[in-house]
Amino acid sequence: MLNEHSAKLVRKSCYKCGYIRATSDQSCADCGKALESVSRIKITGVIQIIFGSILLIFMGWLAFWILNSNSYNHFNGGANDVLFIVFIFGLIVSISLGVMSAGLTMQRAASSYLSSSFPEISDARSGALFV
Repeated sequence: MLNEHSAKLVRKSCYKCGYIRATSDQSCADCGKALESVSRIKITGVIQIIFGSILLIFMGWLAFWILNSNSYNHFNGGANDVLFIVFIFGLIVSISLGVMSAGLTMQRAASSYLSSSFPEISDARSGALFV
C-alpha cells in the first residue's frame, strides 16, 4: 500500500550505472551520480533534437546561399583558407548531427524506461512498494 510520502516518488535514472528506480533521492544509491527524472530526460532529448536540426538547416541554407551567389568569386584567400573554412563547416555539421543523435538516444532511453516494468521496486526509507 502506498503512503503519503510515496506521492513524491518519481521514476529516475542514472546515466553512469543504469540505476532506474522510483525514488525521491537526488543521487544514485549505487554510484552517487545525480539522478534525472524520466520526464526531464525526454525534454532534454527534444531540445537537443530541435537545436541540432536548426543548426543543420542553417548550415544547409548557408551552403546553398554560398554556392548560388557570386560571393565566392570575391574570395581572396588561399588554399589553406579554403581548407580551414571547409573544416569549420564540417565540424559544425558533425556537431549538429551528434547533438541530434544524442537527443534521439535520450528519447529512446526515456521511452524504454517508461515502458519497462520492474518487479517490486521499493524505497526502503518510505516503505513504499511499486509493482
